[in-house]
Amino acid sequence: MHNDYFPPQVYLGLTYFCNLKCKHCYVHKKTTRDIPKQKIKNLIKEMANLGVFKIVLTHGESLLRRDVFDIISFCYRLNIDTTLITNGILLDEKTAKELKKAKVSRVVISFDSLSKEYHNNLRGRRDCWDKAIIAMDNCKKNGLVFGLNITINESNYSNLEGIIKFSIEKGAKDIYFLTVRNQKYINKKLLENYSDIIFRLWELKKKYNKKINIAFHDPIAIPLLANKIKTSEFKKLFIGNLCQAGISWISIKPDGEVSLCNFLSTSFGNVYLEGLESVWKKIQSRKFPTLPNVCINCRYGDTCKGGCRAFAKKEGLADSRCNLLVK
Repeated sequence: MHNDYFPPQVYLGLTYFCNLKCKHCYVHKKTTRDIPKQKIKNLIKEMANLGVFKIVLTHGESLLRRDVFDIISFCYRLNIDTTLITNGILLDEKTAKELKKAKVSRVVISFDSLSKEYHNNLRGRRDCWDKAIIAMDNCKKNGLVFGLNITINESNYSNLEGIIKFSIEKGAKDIYFLTVRNQKYINKKLLENYSDIIFRLWELKKKYNKKINIAFHDPIAIPLLANKIKTSEFKKLFIGNLCQAGISWISIKPDGEVSLCNFLSTSFGNVYLEGLESVWKKIQSRKFPTLPNVCINCRYGDTCKGGCRAFAKKEGLADSRCNLLVK
């Protein structure tokens, strides 16, 4: 890794505040005050100078900040694409128009089930399913490119194709199927069927590739599907699911602490106190095995590289799901 290299994508938190209390949320730490807009703009300018060309606004609900449109517009003027992840509650038609004016690149709406009751119960608010649907309609009506974040759960894993068809009907361009990284809420039955679920997703991805982009990102998918898909397809699977934490992306939390990805808590420093380039140099200088020792003799070791870092709990260890899923 060269000193002049910097990840092209940054997951940036503007706030920890949220108007939902999702059971599976990975965000634990809360702050009482948001970072001022000018400090965020200074950080974004530093990102642009380092070569960042994509920012994903994540962690809390960014639309709770009234200055979010100005921040997105600032990114656009610096030739940085912005993706806004939102639960959709605040995405009324006025907000959609403001996002369009600000030149947001893409909106991603969290949507976990075709069951209104399940979605509302999971996210802790009885109107959030309806609000998410309205948000989709407002995006489509105002010409915003949008996709859906869908956490694989006991409500939807048996009806993945139904969700895909629904997403196409609503006008979504992408579906991102996510795995719960908060290990407290891992569903055991779902885990037992995970290999079949991932294979079904791969087949559906091919079936609907001309109508919608279907993506999932989980390094454990590499060994799970290695013997189930065509050799000619494996390279695409590998590229899409290899862990890129600290390589192609980093995560900056709303208080400025930098980790390798959203699901890892270890901080390498604070960008608002030290500067982004300084923190990145510390990330580059970290020393840990490129492959966990337990994976050295595994036939999948050179491809999955030890699996998901969030499930490994800390660097140098393998994905904790490995013994359960990879036989």
